Amino acid sequence: MEKTTVQKNLIKLVMCGLLAAMTVVIGTVCKLYFTFGAIRITFENLTVLLSGILFGPVAGGLVGACADIITSITSSQPSINPLITLGAASVGFFAGLMARLMKNTDGFLRLLPCVLIPHIIGNLIIKNIALYLMGFHPYSLLLRIPTYLGVAIFECLLIYMITKNKEIRKLCNYQ
Repeated sequence: MEKTTVQKNLIKLVMCGLLAAMTVVIGTVCKLYFTFGAIRITFENLTVLLSGILFGPVAGGLVGACADIITSITSSQPSINPLITLGAASVGFFAGLMARLMKNTDGFLRLLPCVLIPHIIGNLIIKNIALYLMGFHPYSLLLRIPTYLGVAIFECLLIYMITKNKEIRKLCNYQ
């Protein structure tokens, strides 16, 4: 039985909500245990990237923005930085955009630019500008480059394994 458009949209909405909630939880745990000044080892972008790759650039951008806003509101010192939120949204947006541009490639080669380019734009450019404006020293921001490249490769492997699952592919209409 074929799913109707309403059913497909409802599944997409629920999945994006779950991915945003997972982003908040992963980000909070990593913020508590894996933050060292301007450097934070985190996998919160995994779910944002996944939402962009599976559901498109708009869904990915919204998941990134919503997760960042919720994390900011629920933190011990609530404050929303629009540039940080823009960086989070751009990670999901560019993951979805790259997934659409790379649709003719398959496997790991398809996912590598879908993960690296959003990390470079969202985390290493936009968020670094925001952190610099917040007063972090430029040299400490340079240390984020190898950290995010390592995290990006690990996230790419995880997303590759997740998207190989037949049930997830079927649920998300992922080709």
